[in-house]
Amino acid sequence: MTLNNIQTLQALRQQEWPVTDYQVLDWDNAFFITTYRPGQTLMMLTNGQPLVVNRTVKEMVNEFAEAKQIWQLDTKCFYLDSCHCPIAYVAGRHALVPSQGIRDENVVYYMSEKMVHHHFDRKLGGMILCFKDPAYDQEIKLLLDVASLRFEKILRKVDKIAA
Repeated sequence: MTLNNIQTLQALRQQEWPVTDYQVLDWDNAFFITTYRPGQTLMMLTNGQPLVVNRTVKEMVNEFAEAKQIWQLDTKCFYLDSCHCPIAYVAGRHALVPSQGIRDENVVYYMSEKMVHHHFDRKLGGMILCFKDPAYDQEIKLLLDVASLRFEKILRKVDKIAA
């Protein structure tokens, strides 16, 4: 399977990938994370290789926020005017952004600075996110079944916080 094609969460979840019990999520080592199977997280590394971690997305995000000292109380202050917007983890130009509500089983947390572009494709019926790391020659395209306006609202809020 080549990952240069547009991938869906369903297709990624149907594949068997290398598994590890622990992998640190960092600004520079991942394009995105999402639920793979119960108790497991699929992490798309910046070298284009998928990796399954035997931990939940929530565990990985919480550990990430703690390691980066991004405290939920501080972050929530930026969201007081938009109580219905999922909270991203922002530090300077870096942001770990949820694609939709965090309780949705198909939520994808992505590194916004690794996303080179995105657009809504009416034909495919979803948002296409394109990721690329300058250190590698691998581009990853992910098709998400999310509402375009909601996705853009979340991203605009992150841009406003990061500014």
